Amino acid sequence: IPRASFQELCFEVKSGEPFGGYLRNHVFGPLDMADTTSVLTSEEVPRVAHNLAKGHVLAFGVPIERGEMDGFLGGSSGVISTAGDMANYLIMQNNHGRFGSAELVSPESVDLMHVPPRGLESSYAMGWTAPDGTKPRVVEHNGVLSAFHADAALLPDEGYGIVLLYNQSYALADYEGIKQGLLELLEGERPDTGGLDAGTIGIILAALALLSTTLQV
Repeated sequence: IPRASFQELCFEVKSGEPFGGYLRNHVFGPLDMADTTSVLTSEEVPRVAHNLAKGHVLAFGVPIERGEMDGFLGGSSGVISTAGDMANYLIMQNNHGRFGSAELVSPESVDLMHVPPRGLESSYAMGWTAPDGTKPRVVEHNGVLSAFHADAALLPDEGYGIVLLYNQSYALADYEGIKQGLLELLEGERPDTGGLDAGTIGIILAALALLSTTLQV
């Protein structure tokens, strides 16, 4: 059994509700995330997310439309959302578990999610990564699929949060640099704009491929 499906099974036994139904009733509903849903497999996506943007991969810097690879997405990979809905989720995270008049989790539970366990040399908490020694303090997490990429980050002490949703996935794209630049702007700093963009990297790779082919010939 895939790890995510085993976790969902344990969750459903404990809560007495299907995993997707629990998310809808206890998370998406109270947070006004009307455009958010969850799926177990990529085959379900066309049926439940009619307005989902087309995914892309990049070949030599050129985006090529491609659907998400077939496979199991339940649990951590199967939530389909929007920037507006995810903003509500981040507001709850930065507001000690409250959104409007609803308290989804206790402040103690939110703190537990944001702090790595003691005694382990790891920055991973409960669904969030909290790198040690960063100033300002950052709590973050990303999501990587074959044709989509997402980043979410919180500045808990300042009350800021950002979410970035991309309908593409490219191992050489500087997603981290984009996120870090936005966090620096929130802090009133000037972000570093150095480095190569995906288009330039694509041109370099294409040139290297052409050179390698020419030498082989």
